[in-house]
Amino acid sequence: MPRGGLALLRRAGAPPDDELVRLLEQYRPVPRPGLGRNQPCWCGSGRKYKVCHLHREQAPLADRAAWLYHKAGAHLLDSAFGDLLMETAETRARYWDSPDAVVRALNDGLAGDAVLFEGGAFSEFLATRGALLPDDERVLAQQWLRVERSVHEAVSVRPGEGMTLRDVRTGDLHEVRERTASRTLKTGQLYCARVVPAGETEQIFGGLEPVSVGERDRLIELLDDAPDPVELVSFLSARFAPPTL
Repeated sequence: MPRGGLALLRRAGAPPDDELVRLLEQYRPVPRPGLGRNQPCWCGSGRKYKVCHLHREQAPLADRAAWLYHKAGAHLLDSAFGDLLMETAETRARYWDSPDAVVRALNDGLAGDAVLFEGGAFSEFLATRGALLPDDERVLAQQWLRVERSVHEAVSVRPGEGMTLRDVRTGDLHEVRERTASRTLKTGQLYCARVVPAGETEQIFGGLEPVSVGERDRLIELLDDAPDPVELVSFLSARFAPPTL
């Protein structure tokens, strides 16, 4: 859990601006506001808050979904999928003319997400680490395994808040909570993404890839054929290729 991880990092002398420290701070449980240590716990157990749920508070599942995804990503980096991740990242970066292109690709999100889901790494994470997850996170992870990547049309956008996406294959509408990408999305544009449940909301991990109308049907055909991570990332990265005469 974030609290125990923070304690270990601080004992090891990690500075406050360490990337992992900042990540764990983001998901650290905080005391329930307005409830004193010696007051009866909110859960109805009859015990004082300080001996019941203090330091054991959990954020809503919608807020912990990103933490679950980060845990799966950390497991991916320390698993047998490392070679596949590097191959997929290199495929993502093949048109990026910069010395740190592969590093950028690893941080880009798409390569890792493709290895997690199309590559089977998330299923392996759940099989080996699922028993360590809180019950609601384990159920959520199992739901994610049943979600397919698809092509979506942006029906409406609420910059800084989220958007409504329509799956062009099923017609299903998704109300997505997304603060960053929603600032640049365009209504009517097509995007490839995996929209997953996250408690009472829906979220997107691994980014939204723009899809041209001319590429829509080819991409849907590819998704229907269950591509491996390299095939998928190669298709979605072709938009970076230099123009040909």
